[in-house]
Amino acid sequence: MVAGAVDIAMFRKATLDDVRLFREAVMEIDEEDDEDEKCEKENDEYWSDRILIKARDVARSSAQNSLSGKE
Repeated sequence: MVAGAVDIAMFRKATLDDVRLFREAVMEIDEEDDEDEKCEKENDEYWSDRILIKARDVARSSAQNSLSGKE
C-alpha cells in the first residue's frame, strides 16, 4: 500500500514536470512566431512605404518637368 502511494506521488510529480516543460516550450514557440510576424510586418511596411514614396517622388518630378517644359 505504501509502495502504491509512492508510485502515485512519483507519477504525479513527473506528470506535473512534463506539463510545465510543455507549457514553457509552447510559450517560447509563440514568442518566436510573434517575433517572426513582427519582422515580416516591418519588412512589408518598409517596402510598401518605400514604393509609395518612390512613386510620389516620380510623379512630382514628372509634374514639375511638364510644367517647366522639360521632359
